[in-house]
This record gives sequence, C-alpha cells and structure tokens, in this order.
Amino acid sequence: MSKKSLFITFASILLLIATFLEWGTGSVGGNAVYHFNGIDSNQGKISLILAILIGIFSILSYYIKKQAKLFNISILIISVANLVLLLMTIFKLNDIISLVNQLKGMGVSASLGIGIILSLVISFLILVLNLLTILKQDETKKVDSNIESPHNKVLEKFLPVLVPLISVVLGILLGAIIMWIFGYDAIWGYEELF
Repeated sequence: MSKKSLFITFASILLLIATFLEWGTGSVGGNAVYHFNGIDSNQGKISLILAILIGIFSILSYYIKKQAKLFNISILIISVANLVLLLMTIFKLNDIISLVNQLKGMGVSASLGIGIILSLVISFLILVLNLLTILKQDETKKVDSNIESPHNKVLEKFLPVLVPLISVVLGILLGAIIMWIFGYDAIWGYEELF
C-alpha cells in the first residue's frame, strides 16, 4: 500500500477512535461530573460514518489505479463535509459552554473534550494531504507505468458496480448534509424514507 493511502487509512482509524473519546464535560458542584462522547450525538454518528467512508475510499484508491482520482476527490469532499460538521459542532458547543460557564458561581462548569479537537485536527490533515495528492497526480499524470497488478484485473470486474454505489453513497451523504444545514435531522429523515 502506498504511503498516502496508508496514512489516510490510519488517520481515518484515528478519526473513528476520536468519535468514541470525550467531546465535552460538564460538572455540577464538585461531586457530579458528566462526560459525553461523540457517538452520543448525531454529529458524532455522522462523523463516524464519514471516517469509515474515508478509510474505504483510501483503500480503494490504491487498488483501483484507474479510478484513483475519483476516489481522491470523494475523500476530499467527505473530509470537507466532516470538517464543516465538526466546526459547526464546536461552535454550538462553545455557545453552550459559554452559557453554562456563566453559572460558575453556583459550581457549574463545562468544557470541550479532547475527542472533538482531535477529530478536527485529523480531518484537517486528511484534507490537506488529499489535496496535495490530487495536485501531485495532475503533475505526474504524464508518467505512464505499464505495471499490471493482479488486483487491478479483479477489481476492474467490479468497477461497473462500484461507481454507481459510490455515487449513491455520496448522494445520500450530500442529502444528509443539506438536511443538517437547514436544521432537519438527517438520520430521522432517512429512517422515515427506508
């Protein structure tokens, strides 16, 4: 596996782990401390799904060389969507935290957790790395390698199925992002649809 695909796959695994880490903490007095993970919220579940898709597309971009640019653009779109989702979540949490921290005199406080910050940093790294890869592919497109891999022959048979499948997944993802932007619960919408 190439270094780029390996790094993006590893980063997507870290992004998966970050959704299970603490995204926020609230405390009432000195006795009661409440923690919530990313998986406890709809945004965390969407981020988890996006991380899985990034990992899958990264692996597919290595094995299906002819469609590598399509997969890299898909990873770019998904990482931008995840970055926007995480930024909006951080802004919402920051507003809530500032309201809660006004009650500090009563022993109430709240703070961001390491999980959401780690998710944001990893999403940004995936975005930058993939953008550099796409730009590098355009520069090195003139170099032609005639090395045939047995994986390419097998995966070419599945290409007519993979391209529509990826298009459907990206369409559902785009629909979910649009629903979320306009304030609708995308998970509820797709549950009602299916």
